[in-house]
Amino acid sequence: MAIDQSTESQDGAPQNSGLYDTPPPELVERAERARKELEALGATVDFKAKWWGFEVHLNQAAVDAYLEIKDLLADILGEALKEPLSTLVTLAAMAQKVWVQAVSRGYGCKLVSPWVSPTMLIPIAVNPAEDPNLWWTVFGRNPDTGRFQWNEDTMFPGHASAANPAAAVFNGRLIVVHRGHGNGDQQLWWTEFDPDKGWSEDKQFPAHSSAAGPALAVYDGKLHCVHRGHGNDTQLWHTTFDGTRWSQDKLLGAHSSSVGPALAVYDGELHCVHKGANSDSQLWHTTFDGNRWSQDKRLGAHSTASNPALASYGGKLHMVHRGSGNDTSLWHTTYTAGGGWATDNRFRAHSSLEGPGLAVFDGKLFCVHRGHGSADQNLWWTTYKSGSPWTDDQPFPGHTSGAGPAVVVYRDKNGTQDQLMVIHRGYGKRAAGTDSAEVQAQIAAEEGAS
Repeated sequence: MAIDQSTESQDGAPQNSGLYDTPPPELVERAERARKELEALGATVDFKAKWWGFEVHLNQAAVDAYLEIKDLLADILGEALKEPLSTLVTLAAMAQKVWVQAVSRGYGCKLVSPWVSPTMLIPIAVNPAEDPNLWWTVFGRNPDTGRFQWNEDTMFPGHASAANPAAAVFNGRLIVVHRGHGNGDQQLWWTEFDPDKGWSEDKQFPAHSSAAGPALAVYDGKLHCVHRGHGNDTQLWHTTFDGTRWSQDKLLGAHSSSVGPALAVYDGELHCVHKGANSDSQLWHTTFDGNRWSQDKRLGAHSTASNPALASYGGKLHMVHRGSGNDTSLWHTTYTAGGGWATDNRFRAHSSLEGPGLAVFDGKLFCVHRGHGSADQNLWWTTYKSGSPWTDDQPFPGHTSGAGPAVVVYRDKNGTQDQLMVIHRGYGKRAAGTDSAEVQAQIAAEEGAS
């Protein structure tokens, strides 16, 4: 079994119930025979265990003979992974044939999975393209050190976006929705992860489009998506997914926004908070009871230049958003059915050019956001517990984004533990007219003049 020694010395030896500590001799012999047969073909296959998951590396010769080396791949995986996981991973790898061959580009590729989803097996080019691809990373406990850590950033194959994506778990399926890349593609696209099938190819919505990032939430047995229109259409639109198809887009009434909204379920209703349209930087709030959306209500003195984030935590609906105009500070407020919205409170020293992402994990509220200004596109994270202040901002280890992230807690049926997953687009310039592109340009000009 090939263990990444550099990772092992840095992160601690990977420990997982699906891995052999010492594989049986017959499996070792079988794997060695497989390597010799692969060598005769000029092919190499290496399994590399990490504390957060594993990678299966294939050179281009192995990619070219992908289906023909199925049994040899199974023997190599069988030396590292116990049954039935070994067989499941082999079958999942074979299902990725089209993607593997598409991303290799003559250099081979690696199949990457976190332990939370061992059959995910995302094909990544050896020298993957940069922005505007979608990337994912997971936050989990390193069993050797007992500490939580973020894993390496991994690129989705063939999925790109000009704005922030949205993610939600619906009936065990992890679903990601995003707008297309570039000014010419404002269509909405979606992809899903099923533990038996892996990630799907990007699928275009039938007739749904947006100039900004969408919002997702599961409510009343359906997956709900709310988004602004495309081009100059700042109206908010609503569609639902029943597990098979997306419904026709419907207007929310007189609700509009120049950027993406936020969704969360609280007190038996679906809540939507959004910035106003055009020069209206005020935040607005509406709820859906399963039949109709309520009238938009303006929040008192809460304003923003980008999409907010919502999460239900500690019996309250929490919202985090960046300020309006040139105020890139992050702000935090809460809502209760009886008391309405509380006063906005500024974070101590946390700033973001874009809207953040929120999720509840390990008994805490996690906030993930990109940095401030055109020079800082790093991703940062902070946590909150009721009665305590937000923790100091901490940078991700080499993860960057030109837009806000999506944050979701996920574990599939083959996973070993819940993990926090962050999905984000890569670094780089934003498409004109998306979210805070105008503010980004203004800040860049100010930085250049200073």
